[in-house]
Amino acid sequence: MGEFEKAFFANFEGAPLGALEGAVFPGDIDNSSGGGAASGESAEGGADGVLGDGVVDGRGVPAGAADDVVANEAVASVDAHVPAHYGDPAGEWRALEEGRGFTVVGLDVVAVRGADRRRWLHSLLSQALADIAPGASTEALLFSPSGHIENGAFVYDDGDVAWLLCDRGDGRRWADFLNSMVFTMRVEVNLREDLLTIGAFVPVGASRRAEAAESPSEGAGSGADRAGPGADGTVSPSAGVGPGAGGAGSPSESSSLGLDGANSGPEGIGLPLGGSAAAALEETALFVWRDPWPGVSEGGATYTLRGIEHPARNWRRVIGVVEADKGGKLLAALERAGAAPAGMLAWEAARVAGWRPRVAFEVDERALPHELDWLRTAVHLNKGCYRGQETVAKLVNLGRPPRRLVELFLEGPVDELPRTGDPVTSGGRKVGVVTSAVRHPEDGPVALALVRRALDPEAVLDVGHFRAGQTLIVDPEGKSSASPAERPGAEFRRAKKGAEARPAESGAERHRVESEAAPARTASEAEPGRTRRNMEPL
Repeated sequence: MGEFEKAFFANFEGAPLGALEGAVFPGDIDNSSGGGAASGESAEGGADGVLGDGVVDGRGVPAGAADDVVANEAVASVDAHVPAHYGDPAGEWRALEEGRGFTVVGLDVVAVRGADRRRWLHSLLSQALADIAPGASTEALLFSPSGHIENGAFVYDDGDVAWLLCDRGDGRRWADFLNSMVFTMRVEVNLREDLLTIGAFVPVGASRRAEAAESPSEGAGSGADRAGPGADGTVSPSAGVGPGAGGAGSPSESSSLGLDGANSGPEGIGLPLGGSAAAALEETALFVWRDPWPGVSEGGATYTLRGIEHPARNWRRVIGVVEADKGGKLLAALERAGAAPAGMLAWEAARVAGWRPRVAFEVDERALPHELDWLRTAVHLNKGCYRGQETVAKLVNLGRPPRRLVELFLEGPVDELPRTGDPVTSGGRKVGVVTSAVRHPEDGPVALALVRRALDPEAVLDVGHFRAGQTLIVDPEGKSSASPAERPGAEFRRAKKGAEARPAESGAERHRVESEAAPARTASEAEPGRTRRNMEPL
């Protein structure tokens, strides 16, 4: 755990936050059984060990807590510095969904200062940042020259500094790359290692699962078209997503997202009842980044099928960035709000169920934003040139992504989870790979996977010891909301195909047809030597 995270936990006092003393970290959860059993043995047995106050279960679970603590191995490496859970992952997930929970997410933070910072970042990254408004929240990707994703970050501009938030370890990569591209630009790039990042949810209405159960008839006609307004909404980073600028919970977004009964939080931000953790962050953080997902940002597009209501439509994530000397103030605000800590297992369960891609898990050396439905929030299709833009535009207009993201509902061992990178097979043939896997408190074991676009959407798949059914995220047809109805040049291809399909004509027949089709000749054409000046009627 990082030094600032350690200091943060050491300062917790009082009953509401006392559970932090029993935090279980990813390193305490063993995945030796194929991706999930903890502490070296399955739930049926194994040596008991004490991992913290009150922790007596061999899987690192306090007595009487939930029995489904299973972690993806990748979480143990990427998020090793922050708690996986505090003894009750299911209860922690519910606290997050209700707005009462907060998670120490432990992101890296990169600060970009200078007069040229916005247009400089605009020229390098996938998002339109040249005119980003102070207080705006968005996200951006960095592409290779061939258009594959190399890195990604959440972006917030406070009017003086552009802040990039990214997975732990990627901050150094961002800082090194950006510093290599400074040249004559008036910018300064620093990796800030003195900041704490805390996540929370701002719920929008009831639990998405409960709402779906109560309204089984809702679906095709009730909202979520590929890029349509309504459930998904539209967010413009240039217009701003922050205090007073149409952010999560602001009047402009509340009207389209159904934030009923919102109260007014700090700095004029409307926070619905139950958003207590987010309110505490607003009160104490240096700034709060608001996740635009699952809205379709200005200039963005979506590959989600028409008629599908997005599973993340009922919540918005926020991440507060807190200065080290404000830790005590934050703790006091969280305690006053009655907020409860939630580990990364709960945070990741919500992310995966919300189809939200994450660089640390969904991105490999071949990853394209189209495959992950990431054109929603991270790519502006109408902005100027940036590295990899040609490939991005060509896939939207001419091609189809070779793979597609799916959600897998898994049936198999109760004490395992697939690992990131595990093969997905159909009929014994590899058709994809697992990117993220979690044990969801309501859905059980679920995963995100990248599979071949042409894979039968109805195919039942195998993932290690699990059988899996697919839920479509990216359209198998490979068309986005911004793709033309026909590929450019289709009319010429049709004309050529029609010409090739006509039967061959004889020379005499062709001459007769051409003669009949030829226009009548004028007098000057009948006698080419005559001019209009001396022309007489024939």
